[in-house]
Formats: sequence, C-alpha cells, structure tokens
Amino acid sequence: MTPAPEEQARANFYALLSRLFYAPPDAALLAALGQADQLEADHEMAKSWEALSRAAAGADAEAVREEYESAFVGTGRAPVTLYTGAYFRPAPE
Repeated sequence: MTPAPEEQARANFYALLSRLFYAPPDAALLAALGQADQLEADHEMAKSWEALSRAAAGADAEAVREEYESAFVGTGRAPVTLYTGAYFRPAPE
C-alpha cells in the first residue's frame, strides 16, 4: 500500500530531522537541501523550508560540522542535549 503524498512528505521530513540530529550534514546533503524544491504552501513550514534551503546552499560543510559539534557534542556538557526531552522529569514541588 502506497502512503498518501502528505504522509510520505511527513515521513521524509522526519527522516531528514533524524539525519540532522544523528550527524552533521555532509557536503552532498547540504547541496541536495540547497537545490530542494520549494513547498507549495503559504505557511510557516514553507518559509522555514525555504530558509533552510538558502542556508544549506551557501554553507561550508566543515563549518557546519564544527557548529554541530559545538552545539550538540561539546566538551563536558553540550549546550544542546538532543536526549533531554526523553529523560527530563520536573522537580517535585
């Protein structure tokens, strides 16, 4: 059974997000994002997709890798922890 186009698009977005959280984008992924088709919609998702595409088109893969490592890997505690949401428990009142 083939998924509906909107379901396939949603799956593709989640796959891209997973890939971007897993590791920094390489030059090939940045180039593909830079050449990606624009979304045919007039909402924030389309504007964000266009901004991502423009940023990827002009990005240097090595600089992006360094930024990724600075934000997500870091020495000691990274400024952004990808897994915090899964393990976060609010302090008891």
